[in-house]
Amino acid sequence: MKVAIVGMGNMGTALYESFGDDLIAIKRGDDFEVVKDASQIWLCVKPLQLTEVLQELKKFIREDQLVVSIVAGKKIASIKKELGTNHPVVRVMPNTPLLVGYGMSGWVCSCEVTATQKSAVKKLLMAVGEEIEFGDEGWIDKVTAISGSGPAYFFATIEALLVGANSLGFSDDEATQLVRQTFMGAAQLLKQTGKSAKELREMVTSKGGTTEAALKVLKDKRFEEIWLVAVRAAHKRCYDLGKENK
Repeated sequence: MKVAIVGMGNMGTALYESFGDDLIAIKRGDDFEVVKDASQIWLCVKPLQLTEVLQELKKFIREDQLVVSIVAGKKIASIKKELGTNHPVVRVMPNTPLLVGYGMSGWVCSCEVTATQKSAVKKLLMAVGEEIEFGDEGWIDKVTAISGSGPAYFFATIEALLVGANSLGFSDDEATQLVRQTFMGAAQLLKQTGKSAKELREMVTSKGGTTEAALKVLKDKRFEEIWLVAVRAAHKRCYDLGKENK
């Protein structure tokens, strides 16, 4: 199975370095004729570049070649329309931890995708993290709001906690080490113990203790409600982008 990766930005490069042997890398300006030798063609370009790429790609692509898109906001129907054929198409929403092999990808297939092609995509996505296949493309906008944008939520939370650490007198280096290792350790607890986030939170929260005092402030400030509003805003924006990109 030969895989062609179109677009060698951060995500395309990470996929190229993780997928193993028998790969074709295609940068902007390269000759697209080389895709004739590939069984899968992964589109890793920016949304504004996709139409140009598809117009070039359609000159050489065969109907039995699988097209996999990680382009945000571009729906399967739009890709098929621009190619002008009934190609098997997979749409993937990965996230940036893919760059270090800890990605989370949600994906969905068009009806033309075979069981063998699905299996091949799943294997490749597992090489860069974890994956979930969905049966309806509408879930991809929801995946975008949670795991696609999720790393930014995580980093924003760290930034806020660093401000709190600085306010207590810790230096930037001390604050960074304290917060970074705490979040990394907490993530490993969640992954390795099999306990729910609720159970692990309760393990840390003693009655009348320091953690309870902090969590009470977060609750009073409507912390959970803020997250609900935030992820719904992300979902709506992703849905709107899909309509704009039709």
